[in-house]
Amino acid sequence: MNKFLDGFFNDKMQAKNVIEIDVDQSALSKICDLSFEGEDYDVVSPGWNSDIKWISTNSIKSRQIFYDSFKNMNISSRVLQYLDLNESPVMYQGFIVSRSNCSLPYFHEDWIDTRNQAFTFLTPITNNSNGFGLLYHDIHGEVREYNYQMGKGILFGDEFIHSTKPGRSENPVMLLCFEFGTDKMEYWDAICQTVGYQGGLVQMPNKQFGRKNKNREFITIPV
Repeated sequence: MNKFLDGFFNDKMQAKNVIEIDVDQSALSKICDLSFEGEDYDVVSPGWNSDIKWISTNSIKSRQIFYDSFKNMNISSRVLQYLDLNESPVMYQGFIVSRSNCSLPYFHEDWIDTRNQAFTFLTPITNNSNGFGLLYHDIHGEVREYNYQMGKGILFGDEFIHSTKPGRSENPVMLLCFEFGTDKMEYWDAICQTVGYQGGLVQMPNKQFGRKNKNREFITIPV
């Protein structure tokens, strides 16, 4: 089990539990054509010194479109060796991150004490992300910058401290995001602290569906 505790190190980025991967743009075509409007989507704006919005899938219909892209891009294969699995990884949630301005960094970790059993994947779906990228802390605590590129994606787990880079864009910069990981419920208490925070429909490791209520309590729902 030590491999789940130790994680991995990226020499180029000088940071733990983060990698850059190639992205098949053709697998994103259906998502890029969506309007992200209507009852199939849920929108949450956390603030974070910006106009950031999480536009999450809110129905089986919209989730399926995101899930198809997730499977076609074979994203989970890049961290398969770190996941403790019964059978196969689960895509907990798919959503769009949209923002056009950010005044100050808001550094945070997506995953805390999951033993690298949950990961975030981000890739741009609009061409205007240049210069409006990601700030992160390297292993020495220094702030570094990652620039989003079409055809590339960043994938990270525990202990990756990051923030939107302050900036402004005439039109919203839009990133595709997947949250995924283990299919074992023993890790759910830690994973649930993050997943579902963005709103919308979530699939749990046991394949049941649920969402967080107004009190941030996770409840299972029939679909």
